[in-house]
Amino acid sequence: MKIFVEVRESQATYNDYEQKLNEIHSLLDKQKEPHEKRFLKALSSLLITPESFLLSVPRYRIAPLITQFFAFIRACETEVATHCLPFPEKAGTLVLISSSDASYLIDSLKVLQQSQDLAFEIMAHHVLMIKRHGQEIIDLKAGSELGPKESLIILKLEETNKEHLQNFTTRIEKIFSATLNVQKNKESLAAQFSQLEQTPVFHPWQSFLSWIREGAFIPFSYYSFIVNTQAEKEFHIQENKQLGLSLDSLFGSSTIKANISPLLTILRPDEIQRELPVLVQKTGINSALYRSEPLVYLGFQEPLEKRKYKEHAFLGLFSEAALAGTAMSIPALRDKVEQSLKQLHVPTAGHEYDKLIELFNLFPKVELFFMGEIQLQIIARSLLSFLYRSDLVKLLILASPSPTRITTLILIPQDFFDESHLSDIEAYLCRALTGTLENSQVIRGIRNHYIGLHLTFLPHQKEVHIPINRLESTLSQIAKPWDYKLQLLLEQAMGKEQGEVLWNKYRKGFSPEYRALIPPQAALQDIKGLEHVLETEQQFIDLWDPRYELPKEHYRLQFYSSRESFLDELMPVLENLGLRVIDQVRFTLKVENRGLFIKSFSVKVTRETAKSLSSLRTPLLDALTALFRGEVDNDPLNELLVLTGLSWKEIDIFRSYRNYYFQLGTPFTLSRFHQSLSHNPQVALLLCRYFEARFRPDPRWDDPMRREEEGLLPIRLELAAALKSVTNVNEDRILRTLFNLIDATVRTNFYRRQAQKDYFLAFKISSLGVIDMPTPRPMYEIYIHSATMEGIHLRGGRVARGGLRWSDRPDDFRTEILGLMQTQMMKNALIVPVGAKGGFIVKHPFSTREEGAKLSKQAYITFIQGLLDLTDNRQGNTIVRPPQIVAYDEADPYLVVAADKGTAHLPDTANEVAKQYHFWLGDAFASGGAFGYHHKKLGITARGAWECVKRHFRELDQDIQTQPFTTVGIGSMDGDVFGNGMLLSRQTRLRAAFGAEYIFIDPDPDPEVSYKERKRLFELPGSSWNDYDRALISEGGGVYLRQAKDIPLSPQVRQWLNTRHRFMDGEGLIRLLITAPVDLLWFGGIGTYVKASTERHLDVGDRANDSVRVDASQIQARVVGEGANLGFTQRGRTEYALGGGHINTDATDNSGGVDLSDHEVNLKILFNHLREKGIITSWEEQNQCLEKVKEEVCQQVLANNYSQSLCLSLDRQRCLRDMEPFMELADRLENAGLLDRLADAFPHRKEVLARHGEGLARPELAVLMSYSKMQLYQTLLEQPDFLSSPFLQEFVIRYFPQAITDQFGNQLSDHPLAKEITATVLCNIIIDHAGCTFLTWIEELKNTTITTLVVTYLTFDKVLAGDALRAQVYALDNIIPSARQYALLLQLEDTLASFCHWTVSQDKPIILSEKTLSSLHDYLAQYEQHQEQNLSESECQLFSGNLKELQEEGFTAELSRRIALWDRLTDFPLLVDLVNDSGEEFTAVVSAYEEVSRYLGYPEIKELLSRVPVRNRWERRAQTTFRERFRAYLATLTLAILATPDRNMTTFFAAQKRQQKLLKYQRLLEELQEISPTDLLPFTVLNGALEALVRA
Repeated sequence: MKIFVEVRESQATYNDYEQKLNEIHSLLDKQKEPHEKRFLKALSSLLITPESFLLSVPRYRIAPLITQFFAFIRACETEVATHCLPFPEKAGTLVLISSSDASYLIDSLKVLQQSQDLAFEIMAHHVLMIKRHGQEIIDLKAGSELGPKESLIILKLEETNKEHLQNFTTRIEKIFSATLNVQKNKESLAAQFSQLEQTPVFHPWQSFLSWIREGAFIPFSYYSFIVNTQAEKEFHIQENKQLGLSLDSLFGSSTIKANISPLLTILRPDEIQRELPVLVQKTGINSALYRSEPLVYLGFQEPLEKRKYKEHAFLGLFSEAALAGTAMSIPALRDKVEQSLKQLHVPTAGHEYDKLIELFNLFPKVELFFMGEIQLQIIARSLLSFLYRSDLVKLLILASPSPTRITTLILIPQDFFDESHLSDIEAYLCRALTGTLENSQVIRGIRNHYIGLHLTFLPHQKEVHIPINRLESTLSQIAKPWDYKLQLLLEQAMGKEQGEVLWNKYRKGFSPEYRALIPPQAALQDIKGLEHVLETEQQFIDLWDPRYELPKEHYRLQFYSSRESFLDELMPVLENLGLRVIDQVRFTLKVENRGLFIKSFSVKVTRETAKSLSSLRTPLLDALTALFRGEVDNDPLNELLVLTGLSWKEIDIFRSYRNYYFQLGTPFTLSRFHQSLSHNPQVALLLCRYFEARFRPDPRWDDPMRREEEGLLPIRLELAAALKSVTNVNEDRILRTLFNLIDATVRTNFYRRQAQKDYFLAFKISSLGVIDMPTPRPMYEIYIHSATMEGIHLRGGRVARGGLRWSDRPDDFRTEILGLMQTQMMKNALIVPVGAKGGFIVKHPFSTREEGAKLSKQAYITFIQGLLDLTDNRQGNTIVRPPQIVAYDEADPYLVVAADKGTAHLPDTANEVAKQYHFWLGDAFASGGAFGYHHKKLGITARGAWECVKRHFRELDQDIQTQPFTTVGIGSMDGDVFGNGMLLSRQTRLRAAFGAEYIFIDPDPDPEVSYKERKRLFELPGSSWNDYDRALISEGGGVYLRQAKDIPLSPQVRQWLNTRHRFMDGEGLIRLLITAPVDLLWFGGIGTYVKASTERHLDVGDRANDSVRVDASQIQARVVGEGANLGFTQRGRTEYALGGGHINTDATDNSGGVDLSDHEVNLKILFNHLREKGIITSWEEQNQCLEKVKEEVCQQVLANNYSQSLCLSLDRQRCLRDMEPFMELADRLENAGLLDRLADAFPHRKEVLARHGEGLARPELAVLMSYSKMQLYQTLLEQPDFLSSPFLQEFVIRYFPQAITDQFGNQLSDHPLAKEITATVLCNIIIDHAGCTFLTWIEELKNTTITTLVVTYLTFDKVLAGDALRAQVYALDNIIPSARQYALLLQLEDTLASFCHWTVSQDKPIILSEKTLSSLHDYLAQYEQHQEQNLSESECQLFSGNLKELQEEGFTAELSRRIALWDRLTDFPLLVDLVNDSGEEFTAVVSAYEEVSRYLGYPEIKELLSRVPVRNRWERRAQTTFRERFRAYLATLTLAILATPDRNMTTFFAAQKRQQKLLKYQRLLEELQEISPTDLLPFTVLNGALEALVRA
């Protein structure tokens, strides 16, 4: 074999070194002192080597450094000197040490390095030969020759202060001086040993003395003391001689006490007065020289005269060489052992001899020197039997060189030896010998058959009994091999056969580290845990009691898994459980080629008040298992387990209330909440008990009163007392809030779900019961909590519906849902159920769309289950409560949900869940499923919003279905509302849009081309703006990433957006697009993008869009269409509207979706009813019916959108005409608890008056409209008999499509929600037509009911053929100006209002019947004919002109005639009353009334009254009152005239009793006409005069 060893040494590096050295020499040659040049160059050559640290120093710095080194060496006047200078070019300090050369300098420096707080590095050590003459150096060279030498040592320190540096150098000087002292006294100290060898008393120890003299011991100091023994225990010590280091320098001056002999500092009295003359033992002081070990004391007691002796004391260390060799390598010891073996007749060439020699090599050398011949033979004899026992440990008690120590040697077979057992052996012998371990040393032999363990003990007692056999037996047990013990335990625990199987399975799996740390008993438990993992394929957790830990309060938590876990996964869990980790170990095992993992933690409870872990074993392990399976959240609430003993599911009750509480909004932090419970565990326990007593099903407590008295009241009293002891006011408030929330809970599924695998928690809150809940308050809230999701469902009433959405706002999703619920309440004002809204969040992070979809679907299912868990069911006409639910509210079976953001594809999933519950609504539970109306396919939400948009543009005299218009949109074509909306007109010129990822810009789009491309994207699944064909985009446009930093802006875009920037980031561009000058801003995406200028982004509650949100005052679009929710804040809408923009609210615009769902649900409820009756026999028939009426239902929905937006337009005209009724309505709604001016951003009177005639904006009117419908709806529902009236059945029929009414018309009145449907239709008809101030009529007309008012309105509407007239007006959209349409409609509604006011104010309610309607129709026809026949010539011309105009506009001749006469029909209900009261013919009554009216000047009075400016609502009411009183008085007079025999008005007033009254009245009227009054006071006088005339 040829071996080539290559050592690479860079020639370039060596050349660089030589070059550098030459350069330094050149620099040194420039020194001024010629005689120094030689020494400087010599010193540089010695110090600078290829490995020198100086090579890292720049060349120009080295020469000055060498000069400084030389100056230091030359200036040295002492044996040891130090000097400090900054390290060149780097941080730190160089410390130069100059000293006479001696052994152990560097060793002593390393001892200092270990003990010194300052970190330093030894950079160089050079031995120099320096010749000096006086203070001058005459020669300097390397110290390779014989002669005196000096050491130059260079250290590097990190940065430190001056004081620390001074202390450091002082210590160096002290240590080096001590080292030099030892070196100087070396021979004299050795001579002392020689003298002792010659002393007869020490001849038995001559070999020991010879051994230490020859270098086995390094003496630092020698003392001799004269000890004078006075009595048995008294003695006097006198110092006689001292060599080497003083005791002060060795022990420190603080150790040596004044007036006490130094010998007593080292030895105890019984060690001084010992039996043996020789003593060897360690002191308690570590050496500062050579090695950092305890100094060794060698004492030799030389007798003098009687009672006196001399103690020769040496202090030092045994040399490493002496300790390293074997005992038999020392001739004296080998001779001694061989002599003993010879006397035992052990053959020198035999096996036993070799083995015994091997064993004696393990003996400690010093003790072997001290061992006597007899003891040695006894030990050798005992070792002979040990040679043949490989399963035993041998314990030997050796001759101790100290009278106060016990020296033992334990011989252990190599196969037994395990260093992990050393501590156990040491601890056992400490207990057995009742002593303290002073020294422990492992001695290894040459052949490695045995190990020697040398232990020295300091016993606590003077007499020690040592039972060798028992100790050996126990030590053998401790030292037995780990494998041997484990195998035996497995066979004992599992049976021999199974134990052997497991042994073979695991024997190679445990690593050496494991065996060293884990006892076999614990390994047995680990095997059981690992077997559980292999069987179940799941992590297994175990808790061990303190038998495996020394402190009693420590427990061991074991985690077994087939997957490696890490500390950052486990530690937070344990900390939150209130466990403190003392230590942890981890092991990886390979078992049958499979990796298994063990994590082991030594734990204790953090708080002293916690319960014992042994009593919590089951709940703790259950909690840990749940935590690592992800079944429960990991947070500090889990500490309640160890504080109270509650299970993790019981603690989860607090977690669910906590999460709900924080959704409500609280000034406290999570940490404060957790502390409130952990600081008051007794209160937490009582709260849990209270929850249990309130909701745990118990047959004994079926009677609520008994549950209250026996269960709740006692705990409530305990809680009240416990809360008094809570000292922290914030904690008290939090705990009382929890108490309140539990009390406000009316249902929970906890005890229904507690034992189920799919555990989660839901509770139903009665919002009125929550003390600190901010307004607005829903009627009920259901909160659903699990480890994977959180959700909330808010309801405005018992019959409520709304969508369930996947929220992306984990911190405040209730705020989001509450805002949407308010919007939903307003939307639902036009449908049967009131508003509801639900939302949930997914708590687990996800990285892909598919993963998110899966998680959201599961969260949705949990959400639906939580709702249904708490909802009553219906079986026929019986309401059935869910199982294991204790309820504190009334029957509550109505629960309907709908799709929303993120859940549009899940209605079928919801219906499938409802089917599992056998829920009575069937697939009516969730609308829009496979057998329902698909909103996106029908485009209903966008179509409904488009009706509103078209109205805005009609009011701007633009028909967007035929005339091009520009648009900016928010959303993308794959979305329902945005995509459908952008396909509703082929005239749309979409100039820009942005979605979640991309921004689309088309500066000058072709309407038809862009329409087709948008349609393609809409039909392309999952499309985005990035799929738009770039070739179809006009010049200067493009598609850009929303997150892009630099989007190029073309000249066309810059001109359109009025910006000079050539590049812009995505957020900035979006802000410009939202505020761009366009006709329409279309909202079809998620987010709030516009706020009022007075609002902060924080007020909006949509942090995700803070960076792109703009102020409403910046919007330049003429019209806004809110197809999506919450695009504007309410204040933003108002600011935009007051600035001239056309906008409604999102609730108004996008109500089409909920309206369609409501029709679908009510149709399905009808079909369920029909199926129960057997009228419909199959699901197929039901689905066919749904499909057949689909488009008609859509038209009904769109008609509602049309009607509601029209209502706002009419109310806007009414408000501009007279704002006061609307402000009165707002006050009424606020007092009723519906309107919240702050939450609804509704203004007070002063704010509206400051608008200088602008009145209320459309968004504000929309709020009033919705709340008006809600209040009217609620009021009507309180009159169930009225809603069941036969004459109202037509409104139930009107709700359903024609095909349904044709087929099932006679079944509609039996619909389970017939009353609610009737009320809904009535509300929509009346409020949409009469306006939201219809409700204020009640206050104006005292002593009337809402039902009377409704009947009156409906009656006159039929009489006037209101539906036909409205239909013709609606048909004229885009034909006649919208202002003309509104004027006609308002004229109709004003006429109806006048009719209603008169009729109701006279307390003459109409009884609606066919006869009544027929009579009223006849009277109206006569009245119209009469009015037409009695027109003056000028009036006739005007009438003809109006009639012609109306017919040209498209009205029928009949309606045109009625409209033209409307202003002359005001007195129609008055005349009908006169006819009914007088019994006269209608024409006669009309003639008489008009004659009296003209005679008394009422037309003039009416004109004058209308001219008086009205400043407030009281004056308006007074004005109305005067008008009605004048008409009433005229009616009374007419009736009186008709009652006279001749029916002559002149004769009637000519009566003497009336003449004077008449003259006074006429005089006052003349005065009134002359002054043209500006207030109502003159009419008061005139009214009095007329009243007096009537009474006359």
